[in-house]
Amino acid sequence: MKDACVLRQNIQLGMKTNRKESLLYCRTILNYILNETNAETQSFVHYVDLQKYRM
Repeated sequence: MKDACVLRQNIQLGMKTNRKESLLYCRTILNYILNETNAETQSFVHYVDLQKYRM
């Protein structure tokens, strides 16, 4: 649980300083935790990817 809290703080900090980088970081974490096992997860990961290119 502590790790999740630290990850959230890091992501929030990243979004203040460099949004594109933080989205890439979010995607890496999502892949690691969820391992893209279902369609909903894949859809969200794809959405994060799209946000990255819109910057």
